[in-house]
Amino acid sequence: MSHLPSRRPLAFFRVDATKSGGVGHAIRCVALAQAWRDSGGDVLFAMASKTGFLDGVFSGEGWKVEDLEAGDSSADAVLTGRLASRAEADWIVLDGYHFGPDYERMLRKVAPAAGLLVVDDRLRETDADLFVVPSAPVSRMDWRGEAHLLGGWEYALLRRDFRVFSPDIPSEKPVILVVLGGTDSAGLAPVVAGHLGGIAGGRGWKVAVVSAGPLPDSVKRIVPGNDLLSHMREATVVVCTASTVALEACACGIPQVVLVVADNQIPVAEALCSAGASVLAGSAKSVAEEVEKILAGDTRKRMARVASSLVDGRGACRVADAMMAWNFDLREVESADSEMIRQWANDPGVRAASFQQGEIARDVHEAWFQKRLADPACWMRIAMDKAGRDFGLLRIEGTPDAVLSISLQASHRGLGLGERLLTQGCAAFFRE
Repeated sequence: MSHLPSRRPLAFFRVDATKSGGVGHAIRCVALAQAWRDSGGDVLFAMASKTGFLDGVFSGEGWKVEDLEAGDSSADAVLTGRLASRAEADWIVLDGYHFGPDYERMLRKVAPAAGLLVVDDRLRETDADLFVVPSAPVSRMDWRGEAHLLGGWEYALLRRDFRVFSPDIPSEKPVILVVLGGTDSAGLAPVVAGHLGGIAGGRGWKVAVVSAGPLPDSVKRIVPGNDLLSHMREATVVVCTASTVALEACACGIPQVVLVVADNQIPVAEALCSAGASVLAGSAKSVAEEVEKILAGDTRKRMARVASSLVDGRGACRVADAMMAWNFDLREVESADSEMIRQWANDPGVRAASFQQGEIARDVHEAWFQKRLADPACWMRIAMDKAGRDFGLLRIEGTPDAVLSISLQASHRGLGLGERLLTQGCAAFFRE
């Protein structure tokens, strides 16, 4: 069921895109903003720099962007907090290496009413409510912070277009797509294009390079923009940095030759290569050799299967669900909720963890449900997210000793919501 909220919840994104830092952080925020809006929220960006093709992205989505003057970290945090508070933001989202724990603490002081979500590529100290580490596998066993960790490729922040796998389209000639960042701060695109273009004709390859600068005549130039998926679907192999682009290629089921241009990309490259979705090129000159290895025999098909198994493209949706449900509301259970609760109870994961593991028949459930509705010693509440969507049930039954039961729909498990429903629900029970 869905109960329409009085206002659409607002996510306030603070991120930058610079020539040196690239547009990757901003693109991740674009992906999360798309999922947040698809879930029923509103979006506002604040940026001190938005180099590259981002103006077209924001205008295409219809999002407003607050232009900030670059300043020191403390002043930036104060201004960001004031803007978020003025907009009555439900969440502030930070993505960028220049936003550290001190920045987060200052932001908390200025905008205490907003939740804080931080996106980073490494486990570090944070003052966030939700801490997203989306670029490589991480273990919760290694996490000692108080923030709830959403880590690994399950939470890869990919744009809406990458939520479905691309079909394996055969091509008369192998298509090598080179994507080395929205700004290519390392200047690798022309070098890689030169090496690949020089041998493409003799090997029967088609080479397409995403670049805003000049390239050899032997390769096709693609202007950076928001239509990367259409080009990726035609690709046989993607040459890219060990970044979000590599995860986008995985979601499309395309093997990659990865290059490392920054230290934070090393864990991503190691994880993708270890899994078998990528191979590492030690230099621009060795890219062609690695492409040939992928195209030999059935290597490409094997790598493609692995790649598509790693990333399903729905990570941004999972994070948006966690944001929407983090500060949930509780409502009383109604008769019309019966079938929804039965479906939650019959989820295979729930049945496997239950004393009675068989599927619950409708008539059996209905008798159980009506009995509990009529029992004054049974307290049941439905948890609703900020978009008014139901996602969980808390039941406290019996006195003085009570049985406590929590049910969450499958899409909302693993997001830290069970513990929050337990603590906040019990607090509401004792208040009532």
